[in-house]
Amino acid sequence: MRKILKLRSIKSDSVVRKLALSFILTSLVPILAFIYLLFFYSNLAIFKVDFVKITIALLVASILAGIEIARRIIKSVLTINKEIKAFTEGKSNAQELKVDEDDEIKELALSFNRITKQLQENIKELEASKSMLQSMVLKVSEAITSFEDIDKFLDLIIATMTRSLHAKQAQLFLLDTNNQKLFTRIAYGTVANQIINIGEGAIGSVAKTGKPVLMQAVNDEPCLIAVPLKYGNKIIGVLAVGGKEGSQSFNNDDLVLLSDLSSQTASAIENHRLHKDAETTYIQTISALAMAVEARDPYTRGHCRRMVEYSLKLADAFNLDEKAKDLLSNASVLHDVGKIGLSDEILRKAEHLSSSELEIIKEHPKIGENILKPIASLQPLCDLVRHHHEWVDGTGYPDGLKNDQISLLTKILAVVDAFDAMTSDRPYRKGMSFREAKEELKKYAGKHFDAEVVNKFNSII
Repeated sequence: MRKILKLRSIKSDSVVRKLALSFILTSLVPILAFIYLLFFYSNLAIFKVDFVKITIALLVASILAGIEIARRIIKSVLTINKEIKAFTEGKSNAQELKVDEDDEIKELALSFNRITKQLQENIKELEASKSMLQSMVLKVSEAITSFEDIDKFLDLIIATMTRSLHAKQAQLFLLDTNNQKLFTRIAYGTVANQIINIGEGAIGSVAKTGKPVLMQAVNDEPCLIAVPLKYGNKIIGVLAVGGKEGSQSFNNDDLVLLSDLSSQTASAIENHRLHKDAETTYIQTISALAMAVEARDPYTRGHCRRMVEYSLKLADAFNLDEKAKDLLSNASVLHDVGKIGLSDEILRKAEHLSSSELEIIKEHPKIGENILKPIASLQPLCDLVRHHHEWVDGTGYPDGLKNDQISLLTKILAVVDAFDAMTSDRPYRKGMSFREAKEELKKYAGKHFDAEVVNKFNSII
């Protein structure tokens, strides 16, 4: 009891002891004092007035002291409750909570402060993760829209890997088997265009042995992880990260993560290479088919070569860029590839074609488009191949396009195709002279052919 009554140390007492003291001061003491007055009242009549006053004063003081102890406890609890409620509703700045007591309530306040501090740190990490995720989503979107550019996928992998491992720099090396060297394909936070001999240093050693390397920071050398890019049993490159943020070092978990990532990266690179090889073979096959179409008809031999020549001259007249020139050149070679599906009986017929045979001939642009469709890199040619017989007045085929519905490149292709056809001999007629063919183009300018294209063509031929 002596320890409880030491009010100077009450701040460090437990809540239970404080509540017990508050109960004693507000309830038990006044009751005992009242009984005491009743029992000894008659014997203290002389001092009655003064004693009663003193007793009442002590009772009031005791009650007030008890109330104050309870008020301070309740105030501390309410303060904590208010802060917790404000924090959960997002209305608090989560400042450090302070209480005057030195008991379980103070421990509760300290716990609240620790929790809010940790939550603030977690929120910051989540915000950083959200920002990184948004950046990754943007890069993924860009990569998806241009699948043919493998470098965008590799750049995405390197950026994600670097941030995930909290590294300062990263490089993806590919192996040049001809001269046994590694060259940088993608670099992040470090020097690009680096060349390393097989067996040279840690990275070269990984390429030679096929075994990963985990090196801790030594003196001025940063920590490093390097893992081989393997496709089956074949080493095609090395994936490396260096310089852990915050002066930390990489660990085995980082090594496992990078090794897993390298396996997927190697598969992506090799699949892309196989895809490109297959695509190249397909394009070569289509080009051979186009040449075969010409070879089937002796009167059209050299047609594609001449169309390439005419198209490129027109491209220069229109100041078109190299990409447009490449499209025109390739379209000139492949525009009639759909004729591979037509019979020799129609292609090599010496007389004029019947209306039904003309309808069959008109299918060759669509057949050609379907031949090119499977190859992504040939997609830009599909429109040119399908529409090279469209006329600006809408009477062409197969879709009856007119004016601005037809691209400039297609209009160029239509003019040079018609010109070479008019100037080439046929079994049923002799080819026109250049002058006659130019006049014919001029006659149908604005009807079948674009007037501007005809004017520029006539001026350069």
